[in-house]
Amino acid sequence: MSNAVAYLSLVGTTACAVCGQMIIKWRINAIPHFPAALPERLWFIVRLLFDPYIIAGFAVGLVGLVLWLNALSKLHLSYAYPFMGMNFVLIFVMSALVFGEPVTIHKIIGAALIVAGLIVSSQSI
Repeated sequence: MSNAVAYLSLVGTTACAVCGQMIIKWRINAIPHFPAALPERLWFIVRLLFDPYIIAGFAVGLVGLVLWLNALSKLHLSYAYPFMGMNFVLIFVMSALVFGEPVTIHKIIGAALIVAGLIVSSQSI
């Protein structure tokens, strides 16, 4: 049972990281571009930090951190950490589906290499 909870925590960590980043990107896309002048830039950053959606993205990431701590309490770091590579793969897929970001052969190969590396590294504890 303990290992099942650890693996669920790994999945939850990845889901939270991806979800948090997607929320933040969605919100960033909905607001004007980063200002050039310093005073406006500082005010822009302050507004972002207090934006409810940005805060929600950070909060989801914080939940992921708690899940990550749980996973690390039960698994070796050298075993658990490669699973964080799935964040890159899932962000690539989700950003293409949700935001219409480009899918290139290089990104596909990179994602495939990450998955292959995860498969290889997960074969030993």
